[in-house]
Amino acid sequence: MGEKFSKGEEFEIRCSLELSKKSNLMAYVLISPKYLRKLGAGQVDLCVIEKDKIFGCELRIYEVKSFAFLSFSQRNRLNRSATLLSSIFNLPVRISMMFHDF
Repeated sequence: MGEKFSKGEEFEIRCSLELSKKSNLMAYVLISPKYLRKLGAGQVDLCVIEKDKIFGCELRIYEVKSFAFLSFSQRNRLNRSATLLSSIFNLPVRISMMFHDF
């Protein structure tokens, strides 16, 4: 009974698997999209805690897109999410894009 995924979901799974191979990955962070939306922030595709040479640890948000475009409103919501998560975890945050043109 296999579950079918959209191309976007399959790409997000592949990105997650690639992240799991990184030597500086410490932990995945699971965040409720409902909680973020309630606070006016945007949904986070992937979020991890990584070792960092400068800060010790940092929160890294990965926005997974099927193409390299992020609207102004998406960028604002994602920045609100980054600010919120930084205050919760007391860690610096970096936002990165992972994209693939289908």
